[in-house]
Amino acid sequence: MSLYKPCRQEWLGRGTCLVSKIQAYLQKLYEDEHMTDVIKLSHQVSHAQWNEGEGIWELKIKNLSTGEMLTDRCHFLLDRSGILNYWKWPSIPGLERFRGNLIHSANRPEDFDYRKKKVVVIGNGSSGVQIVPAIQPEVQELIHVIRSATWVAPPGLENMKASTAGEVVQALDLDGLRFTEKQIQQFNTDSAMYRKFVKATEEVANSKFALVRPWSRN
Repeated sequence: MSLYKPCRQEWLGRGTCLVSKIQAYLQKLYEDEHMTDVIKLSHQVSHAQWNEGEGIWELKIKNLSTGEMLTDRCHFLLDRSGILNYWKWPSIPGLERFRGNLIHSANRPEDFDYRKKKVVVIGNGSSGVQIVPAIQPEVQELIHVIRSATWVAPPGLENMKASTAGEVVQALDLDGLRFTEKQIQQFNTDSAMYRKFVKATEEVANSKFALVRPWSRN
């Protein structure tokens, strides 16, 4: 299975995308590659133990829909669950007595209508930075509570221009930070060019791991 397929127009309208379009792209890829049998949703690995004698991981897995416990084994075990799978409310005295809609960004109901409401957003991390400008035009009143200032990095394509991917990005046909229709068409028809762009993007993203690994030599 390869992710380097000609990109779909519904995903690449601009340098940054709405989560709904990214999800639609991944779901389409999931269907195209017939991955139904190898990806299990609503399953939780509750226990993992390394069997030294056999050189294999032994797993206990819970089906969250039925409660059934399953066992499985694997040679390679990669944890890519992400911190948002274990979200929690901030420790704020009296929070449990709040009578309005109490919503965590990691567990937001899809059908919640915030229009014409008075809204308080707590925090200005990555979620706060995205939520505030998205809802501000439609709420009745918005209060943003923050502890300290935050730094917002330039858009991804701007960063890439100044990186090792600069040559690839400079060759793109852009309208500001948006891919032009001409560029989208080239992505769809020139898989080699699209692969080059994706690999350049991966190189820039992966190079940032040195920032969070203080023991890294690079």
